[in-house]
Amino acid sequence: MERYYMKKFLCAALCAVTALSAIGCSGKKPSNSGSVGDDVYVKIIDAGLGSDWLNDVASAYYEETGIRVHVTADTDLTASLLQDMNTPGSEKDDMYFVGQQMNNWIKWTRNGLIASIDDVLSSDKYGTPANERIADSAILDMGKIGDSHYLTSYVYSSWGFVYNQNYLNRIESYGEYVKGEWPETVQGLLDLCTATNNAKIVNNRTKQTVKPFGCGFTVNYMNWLFQGLWNEIDPQGYNDYYNYNDKNGGFPTDKLVTTATVKAMETIYDLIDPKSSSDSNAVSWSQNHTESQQSFVNGDCVFAFTGSWFATEMRSILSEVGLTDYHFGAYPVYNKGDKPTLMMNLPGETFVIPSEAVNVSGAKDFLAFVLSEKGVAAASRRLGFPMVYSTDQQVTLSSFGQEIVAVSQKANLAYVYSQNDVYRTGALELFLSEPKPILQIAKGASSKAAVESLLRQEAVHHSGLWSEYMKRI
Repeated sequence: MERYYMKKFLCAALCAVTALSAIGCSGKKPSNSGSVGDDVYVKIIDAGLGSDWLNDVASAYYEETGIRVHVTADTDLTASLLQDMNTPGSEKDDMYFVGQQMNNWIKWTRNGLIASIDDVLSSDKYGTPANERIADSAILDMGKIGDSHYLTSYVYSSWGFVYNQNYLNRIESYGEYVKGEWPETVQGLLDLCTATNNAKIVNNRTKQTVKPFGCGFTVNYMNWLFQGLWNEIDPQGYNDYYNYNDKNGGFPTDKLVTTATVKAMETIYDLIDPKSSSDSNAVSWSQNHTESQQSFVNGDCVFAFTGSWFATEMRSILSEVGLTDYHFGAYPVYNKGDKPTLMMNLPGETFVIPSEAVNVSGAKDFLAFVLSEKGVAAASRRLGFPMVYSTDQQVTLSSFGQEIVAVSQKANLAYVYSQNDVYRTGALELFLSEPKPILQIAKGASSKAAVESLLRQEAVHHSGLWSEYMKRI
């Protein structure tokens, strides 16, 4: 797509015929030269949610305004955006919908590279302002620096389990696991694993013996289970860790390595149960998130640790296989009757507008529509689950989306987030050390007795990079 640059031969010809300015001959349009009514160019991370939902919103916007929005999906958007934003004067799209790895956004904001969206959040051009329809005011704060907002989450997604009801109906009760029911407790989940192994069900599709669960170990998916268990055991300690803000104090090892985190990691170990380097409760330690989800869809495991985006990410495979009897399960609790924790995937994917974009005004107008009740409805109809911003438009959620809502209403919602600068650098993000702690467990390379040492390994890693992290402030 050539938006800003003319073909060299065309530019040369025009320059020969007429007296063009230096800017005109280079073909590059200056920042903020566009206006509402001009085409808007948006780039979206091509990952779990896909891009169809944003194209639906763009179509609704065109029907409303007659303005065209060009949506480009990019599988490597995180890396390309990093390069673009760190290159002064580089060509930038008008708006981006990016993944979680946005630790540099604070520095970009303070360098004037990201446009404030305060006027977008308060705009009533397309109905009730977005900042009056936010599901949780804390979500707005995630994109706030000082008194202004610079980015906003959109998809109200959560981590959890998907399980195959057909298998639960076949697996006999054992311990705290009750046949046909998703386990409420940690022990019940562990007992389901034992019951699954005892059942020795053979998958007719793949001829493999059905394993208890699948997980994207290679992309750190289990981190989110660890954090949810930690929050259930010690919510105050969990919050103290993520709210740590002593730039000069070094990494808070004493806040990461505690009796609560050791217990949570031991639970992870018991769930994986690495009997050997080649045998555990998991389908495979070498799978990423999509591979593990595909194993679940194909019937090679009873449940998978994933999130509310599962049905969207796997929609083509679900259709091909014909799997329909899958459901969303909550995190287990340690004590029966306790309120479970549900880890929200926020701050997750976010909208951001570069201040050096050609059409900042047009991008803001489109974003105001995206956040409007009509825009939210268009996205939600495609995705099948709720958005961060509410809508009064008629939207019928999928049965899977309805289950997500039901689970979230009964749970304590937890965010891996803090407004503190230290957190926003990525210095507290888990788990980044190599080899990755939970992956070591999955591979059978660590014992249960050594889980505390794995946490200390993580602390040593962060301590060694602390000064580099702090440069992002």
